[in-house]
Amino acid sequence: MGNVAVVHSLNFSYPIIPIRYFPDFLFTANSSIAVDALQVTYDSSNANMSNLSGRVCYAEKLKLWRKINKSVASFNTTFELNIMGKPDPGGQWLGIVNATTNGTKEAEIVAVEFDTKKSYMEDADSNHLGLNINSIKSISQVPLRSYGVEVLSGTNVKVIVEYDGN
Repeated sequence: MGNVAVVHSLNFSYPIIPIRYFPDFLFTANSSIAVDALQVTYDSSNANMSNLSGRVCYAEKLKLWRKINKSVASFNTTFELNIMGKPDPGGQWLGIVNATTNGTKEAEIVAVEFDTKKSYMEDADSNHLGLNINSIKSISQVPLRSYGVEVLSGTNVKVIVEYDGN
């Protein structure tokens, strides 16, 4: 008999996110639930946004890769994103890596980045989608204006992410 793979499926749906779902998530500073939605940063209407970042993660972990056999999980997710912000707000690191961990295996991140700032010459523009692995520099990116998407518009943007680990 050969090896048997153990598969764990994680499935959840939140059409709205009232405060009673707070225990389902892990929040960093500046993040919360407000107006039935996840708020990555608090509403800072005309306040100083300097060094303001936040992160919200689903509390149950999903293992994306196994070091032993180097297998990678497939996944898909759909969500709406709404960013109201200032153009060229400054800052960097996505709030998830820093100068020490950026670009190293210690970062252990896979991120879909909605970039609102052209931070590097390699960045397509100040309105693009990037795929980031262990770094704030995207390994792949797509400018969004040609799709009619303006990330900082303050309108809902439906996002569908599908990744085939095979």
